[in-house]
Parts: sequence; structure tokens; C-alpha cells
Amino acid sequence: MTRILVVDDDPVTLRIIHKMLREHNYEPITASTVKGALKILDEDPTISLIISDIEMPKADAYDLLRHRDQSRRLQSLPVIFCSSHGDHETLLKSLKAGACDFIVKPFQAETLVAKVRKALYHGKPSVLIVEDEETVRRYLKQIIEIEGFEVHTCETAEQGLLALTSFKIDLVLADVGLPEITGKTLAAQIKKMHQNIPVFLITGIPDDMTREMSLAYGAVGYISKPFQNTIIIEQLRNILKTAPTTLF
Repeated sequence: MTRILVVDDDPVTLRIIHKMLREHNYEPITASTVKGALKILDEDPTISLIISDIEMPKADAYDLLRHRDQSRRLQSLPVIFCSSHGDHETLLKSLKAGACDFIVKPFQAETLVAKVRKALYHGKPSVLIVEDEETVRRYLKQIIEIEGFEVHTCETAEQGLLALTSFKIDLVLADVGLPEITGKTLAAQIKKMHQNIPVFLITGIPDDMTREMSLAYGAVGYISKPFQNTIIIEQLRNILKTAPTTLF
């Protein structure tokens, strides 16, 4: 379930937005101050979107954006501003500051959800490849990037876990035979720490890997060497069903 941070000093507004999001199968996390929101962001790497009231005491939504932009992990996190002031100047200032959208209070649930969906899926789906063989890593990166995905790569499971806290990752491809910490162990750790991020295991011996075995390790499936490009992309698309249709 997608986790959304909602920031507003008005408890009534918080309850209303919380209810709207829950009814559309999102998981809202609420904060009444920017300080509280920053604490949540620092502690919870699974937040996918922020909805923030502009005007709040002590620190406002612009302060929240400045903090986001100073963090490499949070820079790609979309932020929707909301305000009872819907004038053109406020809208323009918000977008220039880095908000991806703007919504005027009061609003209907349908309007909010439409903007949430747009904000969540406006960018490229992001794939992390964890593979110690450079040739394989380069090849996978090339074929996946051609299909419109953003791709991050690393060589070890430890680097992979670090990447998950540094970037917004939608899916992981991990080689079974990684050094030190294997891909199987990595898949299990990701399932425990980042439940919303699916993992595919990469294997050179497909006979020893079944979908049931992949599930036992916390993965959603596997891809086998030598790679079949169309099958890999089809598997990624099937898992990332919420990705923009324009990419496919």
C-alpha cells in the first residue's frame, strides 16, 4: 500500500484527507508540523508522496521543500501543496519552489486522488540492478533503459540496501550468487525492510529456481540467463502495473 505523508496544522483537514486517501487504498501518515513531518521523512524511507498545507506556524511548506532538496534520497519525492488561497501568484510560487501540483481547499476526494495518481506516476519507474558481473550489469541496464525505465546499478547486496535508502526504487533485480550476502538473503531483507518493493532474482541455473522457491526467499519471481529481453520487460511491466502507460 502506497504511503503518503500529509502535513497540516488543522486537525479537521488532516482527518478529511486521511479518510479520502484510506478510501482509495492509500496509507496516509499525518503530521501537524513541518518539524514532525521531517522526523517522519528521516525515519521512514517508504513515503512515496507528500501533501502539505502551505501556511503553518513556525515553518511552512517551503521549508519542507528546502529540506527535501538538500537530501539526495528525498529529492525525487513529489510534493503537492494545498491552500485555501487559489490565486495565480500562490500557484506560480508553489510550482517554482518545486511542488509538482497544487490543490485548493476545500476539494472533493476525486480531485485529490486524481492529483495523487498524477504525482505518483508522472516519472519513470525506477529499477535497481544488483549484479556483481559488470558485463551482465551493463547489458541489463541497457535493455531496461531502452524501455523507458530509470535504472540504478550496484555490485553487492550491501550497496543495494544503501541504494534503497538513497533513491526511490520501484523494483529490484538481484543476482542469486552475489558475494558475501547472496541475492536470496538480500530479497528476504528487502521484504522485511521495504515490503512495497518487489524483487526478481537473477539465476544462471533456471532448473534450480522456481517461482515457488523465489517466493520462499521473499522475491516475486526470477529471470534466467541467457536473458530474453522481451520476457524480462514483460515481467517488469506486469509487476509495475501502476507505471505510466505512455512508457509502454
